[in-house]
Amino acid sequence: MKTKFYFLILLVGAIMTLWSCKPEVKGCTNQSASNYDADAEKDDGTCRYSGSYIIWFGATEGYELISNGVEELNYFVDGQYLETTGSYSYLYEIPSCSDELPVYFSRDLNAANQTINFTYQITDQNDDEIYSGTGTFEADKCKKIELQ
Repeated sequence: MKTKFYFLILLVGAIMTLWSCKPEVKGCTNQSASNYDADAEKDDGTCRYSGSYIIWFGATEGYELISNGVEELNYFVDGQYLETTGSYSYLYEIPSCSDELPVYFSRDLNAANQTINFTYQITDQNDDEIYSGTGTFEADKCKKIELQ
């Protein structure tokens, strides 16, 4: 009888132990990541970030472009076409990243690769290069390139 009683206690104890053990939740534990998981207890390396840029130019540069016969600007990043704006798309003040004006672009980054280098090129309506340069996307940062 005692053996059955001890066996029952042991069985109940084992079941309670198994039910009370919850597996460790894995996920992205970095709060600044776009896929942050508040329930994650252990970082599993899957965090994703965004790096962004704004390319803009002021009124003085806009007037210069117009006076030189530039009507439109074609924007390329790493050889890929982004968009076209008119030379009248100048701004009177430095834009904030939330403005996304006049040209905004971004790249997805991850925990293993939190920076990505790129090249940009801007041509006029005749496909003549008028600006070019390089930049580096950084996780959770928005940077600005002012054309001058």
